[in-house]
Amino acid sequence: MVTGCDNSVIPDDGSVTAIGDFAFAQCQKIEEITIPQGVTEIGDTAFAGCHSLADVTIPNGVTVIEPNTFAACPSLTEITIPQNITTIEYNAFAVCGFTEITIPKSVTSIGESAFRGCSDLSVLTVEAGNPVYHSAGNCVIETASKTLAVGCRASVIPDDGSVTAIGESAFGQIETLTSITVPDCVTEIGKTAFSKSSNLASITLGKGLTNVGNSAFYGCDSLRDVYFTGTESEWDAVEKEYGNDPLLEAELHCLNDGKPPVVPEKPDDPDEPDGGKTGFLQRFLDFFRRIIDFFTNLFKRK
Repeated sequence: MVTGCDNSVIPDDGSVTAIGDFAFAQCQKIEEITIPQGVTEIGDTAFAGCHSLADVTIPNGVTVIEPNTFAACPSLTEITIPQNITTIEYNAFAVCGFTEITIPKSVTSIGESAFRGCSDLSVLTVEAGNPVYHSAGNCVIETASKTLAVGCRASVIPDDGSVTAIGESAFGQIETLTSITVPDCVTEIGKTAFSKSSNLASITLGKGLTNVGNSAFYGCDSLRDVYFTGTESEWDAVEKEYGNDPLLEAELHCLNDGKPPVVPEKPDDPDEPDGGKTGFLQRFLDFFRRIIDFFTNLFKRK
C-alpha cells in the first residue's frame, strides 16, 4: 500500500502486506484504523502526525517499528507492542499520549528518542525474561551497559549501581518533569538527555558524574537550581560539553562543601492556593504576547 487517506480501509484479503513510508502521515481526521494481520511491514513515518488517531493495533507479523512510525500522535493514549517486535527505531513513538508502556521480552533494540516527548507517560515496564533490557523505578535500562534508555516523569533512577549512564534523549522533551535526582553511581549524562524538558526546575546530580554530553540540558529554560552532592572543585572537574547553558546558568548548590545542606525548593505550582507566582506571570506574558500578535496581524491586513 503506497498511500492512504482519512477514509481509507486497508484490505484484509491478503493483497496488502506492507504499509509504505508516509502512507498516512498527517491524516488529521483518522481516529482509528485496522491494520490486517497479513501486514508484516509498517513504513517509516507511516502514521506520523495523525493527531486524532486514538485506536490502532499493530499486527503480530510486524517485527520492527520503523523510525517516526507513530510520532506526534497525541491522541494515542495506549498501545500494545506485540510479542514479535524485536526493534523499536528512532522516534518511533515520540510525542504520543501514552500513560504506560510495556516493553515485551522480544525487544532487543530501542532507538534513541523512541519515546521522546511522551509527557503523560508515568509507568514503564519491561517484561521479565528480556535478554537486553530490564525495568526499575519506571526506567527502561539496558542491562549490560547500565544505560538508562527510556525515562518518564515518574522515574526514580536506581542508586544501586545498575545505572551508570543516562542515554541520549532518555528524558527528552518531557514537559511534565519538574525535578529529578541523578545518583552518585551515574558517571555520564548523554547528549540531549534532558533537552527541551522545559519545566525542569531543579536537579540533583551525584558526585560520581564526570561528563555531561552535548545539549543534555538544551531548552531546559526553567532550570534554576542544580544540587551537586560533591564539592565545588569536583563540580569544576566535570566535563560539560557545549549546548548546556541552562545547566551552567542555574544556581549551583554544592552539598559537600562543609556548609549545611540545602533542601531543594518545590517548584511553583499554578494549581496551589497562592496561584503560583511564576506560573501566573508566565501565563499573563503569553496572553499579552498573543494580544500584541493579534493586533499586529490585523493592522498588517489593513
